[in-house]
Amino acid sequence: MIKSALMLALTGTASASITFTSKTTLLTADSATSSTTPVNVSGLSTSLTGYTGKAMVMSTFSSQKGSNSSSLTATYRLHDGAAVGQDHMRVLTKNDAYDTGAGSVLGIADITSGSAVNLQHSRTSSKSIDLETLAGSTLTAIPLTAGGKTLDYTSLSSSSSVTNSSSSDVTVASLTGANTLSVAAVHDGTSEVFVMASFDTYAAADLDASWSLQYRAEGDTGSWTDIGKQAQRSVTANEGIVTLVGLADLSAAGNYDIQLVQRSDGSNNLTTLGANIVALSLAIDENEYLQSYEATSVGATGATLDIDLSEDMDVFAVSNITAETNGTSTIDNYNLLSNDGTSDTTLAYSTREVGSTDLGSVGLGSISSMLASNNNSFEINSTGTILEFNPDSNFVAFGLTSVPEPSSSALLALSATLFAWHRRRKN
Repeated sequence: MIKSALMLALTGTASASITFTSKTTLLTADSATSSTTPVNVSGLSTSLTGYTGKAMVMSTFSSQKGSNSSSLTATYRLHDGAAVGQDHMRVLTKNDAYDTGAGSVLGIADITSGSAVNLQHSRTSSKSIDLETLAGSTLTAIPLTAGGKTLDYTSLSSSSSVTNSSSSDVTVASLTGANTLSVAAVHDGTSEVFVMASFDTYAAADLDASWSLQYRAEGDTGSWTDIGKQAQRSVTANEGIVTLVGLADLSAAGNYDIQLVQRSDGSNNLTTLGANIVALSLAIDENEYLQSYEATSVGATGATLDIDLSEDMDVFAVSNITAETNGTSTIDNYNLLSNDGTSDTTLAYSTREVGSTDLGSVGLGSISSMLASNNNSFEINSTGTILEFNPDSNFVAFGLTSVPEPSSSALLALSATLFAWHRRRKN
């Protein structure tokens, strides 16, 4: 891994960095509601002080219903004075003291003079059962403009649904035409693109389904390229939420189409609906980009993502987890932590009930302030010994302060000293 001092020496005098000053909020206590209309989750609001413009906003959360045998439908949405993106719904049904689930929601918000963004929740039930949004949930806002530069992005908030029984790829939602992502030219014509999706799903019969994000160049009629690993989830007639993230490694500048696809079991209808998708180029211009990081694999106990920095900065990390167990049903936490080489800091956690043979979907996301002089890392793990990670999980991060492109002479020097320069650092 290329260390900070060498990076600066090889790039020469660095141009002024561009910092996308972002904000994340961690819910520190459970927030309950009996409202059947959307209300703010108490303790989970964030704002970008003094900022006016577009921002990528996302929340990862977990929830449970109060002690009652009746079912409850939880609804979640982002709100910046108006709804941001599509609402997501999660049915909580289990006939015991509590039923616990997890999800995420994201979109592009219009921020005016640092106006607040909130996560809102509501519940529908035939009984007076409270919905509880649980501690460990997070809300993150990242401005798309800083230092006179705006990141290339595109987004989709689709109210449509797709129902199909095919075990092959079926397109659910696509960023094409007016929504195609335009990626500016960067050094050597390469760029990383961060893509995230959240959506609802249900099925005609119990089944295990999967979803993938994919891209290809606009106008190309050939095969699509997967972005990261697929997400899996056990699906029933009760609506649930799926989270999916990844990094697309583009080999050239230009316009790119992005799509979300589903796969059923080949015999029973699977429905995917209410998709929110955001695609964000990490190339700022020909001279600056945001450094990205990716865990190439996630093991049964989680993964660690090493973060090497050229200067002190905030770093955003997010994971979509395909949750499973070692064969025993349980309720416990999945955790996102940062480490400075000395101690761990808990950034987010999600409480999830997973059956003995089930697959669940969990999202975790937050921001950590890191010093370049430290041995920094992010980690995802689980509490206890029963919850595990299915290999079909993704764990990515990117810095929120720009890094200068290396000069041609610097690249030659790197080659001569047997180092390799990568925009994406893979662990």
